[in-house]
Amino acid sequence: RIARHLHVPAEPSFARSSEETGAVAEPPEQRLDVLVDGEWVKILVDASGEALHDRGWRQDRGAKMPLKESVAAGLLHSLGWAEPPDRVGAAAAPDAASRFRALVDPFCGSGTIPIEAALLSIGMPAHFLSGRSFALQRWPAFEPGTWGAVMGEMARRAERADARRGSVPLIVASDRDAGAITSAQANARGAGVADLIEFRQCSVSDVAPPRRRASPRGDNGQPGLLVTNPPWGVRS
Repeated sequence: RIARHLHVPAEPSFARSSEETGAVAEPPEQRLDVLVDGEWVKILVDASGEALHDRGWRQDRGAKMPLKESVAAGLLHSLGWAEPPDRVGAAAAPDAASRFRALVDPFCGSGTIPIEAALLSIGMPAHFLSGRSFALQRWPAFEPGTWGAVMGEMARRAERADARRGSVPLIVASDRDAGAITSAQANARGAGVADLIEFRQCSVSDVAPPRRRASPRGDNGQPGLLVTNPPWGVRS
């Protein structure tokens, strides 16, 4: 019933008219979220379309209950692995190498945590490699020029990210399940960071601290991180 009442007033707001003929095109599909709290009603317009947690690099979607990419990135940000995006200026770099010697995920599953760690350590903009579109690009008020400027800045950041690949700390992803390792490797290739992650098939009881390796900046006694999403509950 709510959807029926919203459809009539909302539809003209998303319809585009042709600049040449003035004809109004059929409006694109647009999601509206309605939140009812007592006497208050909030109507939210979805500007993204596809879920924002999906970065576009996941090649193998057969993993059971994979951690969302955005959750993994938020966890790593909270641990100081990289600066939050709003603190990274045009010339700044998320510098995990100056803070940590290594990161280990002993229950890597499909590789979400190590992959996001690798992407954050070089400063690759989220979604840049996915080539996805957003719902707001179909709005009548969408400004292609402004969007082009934003994407141009993202392209420059991506170029700087490629230049930082040599300063990434050691990232180790291990799991006792061979299928999980295969899935994680495929996803890492999809994200373009397979060369930045060391994959190992072993039980958590066999995981050992990673060996120290030569760093372009030397080893100043930085700590390492063990970050993981361990198995939990009963899985079917």
